[in-house]
Amino acid sequence: ETPTAVTPTVAAPPAAAPARRPQAPKVAVAVQRPSRPATPKAAAPPPTVDLRGPRGQGATAENAPVKEPATPAASAAEPAAAEPTVEAAVATAAETPSVMRPPPDDRNPVQAEFYVKLGQRALRDGDSDGAVENFNKARGYDNLNADAIAGLGAVALKQGHAGDATVHLDAAARLAPSSSRIQTLRGQAYLAAGKREEAAAAFKKALKLNPDDQAAVNGYRDATGTTGTGQ
Repeated sequence: ETPTAVTPTVAAPPAAAPARRPQAPKVAVAVQRPSRPATPKAAAPPPTVDLRGPRGQGATAENAPVKEPATPAASAAEPAAAEPTVEAAVATAAETPSVMRPPPDDRNPVQAEFYVKLGQRALRDGDSDGAVENFNKARGYDNLNADAIAGLGAVALKQGHAGDATVHLDAAARLAPSSSRIQTLRGQAYLAAGKREEAAAAFKKALKLNPDDQAAVNGYRDATGTTGTGQ
């Protein structure tokens, strides 16, 4: 037999996979969700008031307990009080505008004394108007001059104005507490005003300052109706 030629079989190459399309890159997009509205909180209930009253009485507005308002605490640091001045003493002692005038800025005690002497001379001579004029001039230079204020009181006493005289003389006595002459004038003014107790006290002070003051001795006897001197 004739041999049959055998043709070798060659395997076909595998088919190539189809090419993939390039994909676009993914981009993350943030989606904002709508926020929910906040739920309002319930208002706190009003405080309850026990209206039962004492010992189980009925609920009425009359027996409802009332809370007293708190008293504010006192401040620990209190402002320091100002020290009294001579001007304040004059204002306290006096009750008329003529005595309560403040001292002038250009205070001149020497010039004031000059006019005080002129006023006292006019008063001795019976010139009341001239005395008042000079005493007021003295006060214009030194409103705290006790002799000028006492001079105005002496003029008021001489003119029959005992009430005005006591006002001036009280102020003068506070400015010059060691003057027996002013205390004697005070006693005479109070005696003329019908105030015997105040007059006796003024005469007594005058005699303690000057036991030889005969005017004070006589005034004390008139005020008390005795023959003593009050010492």
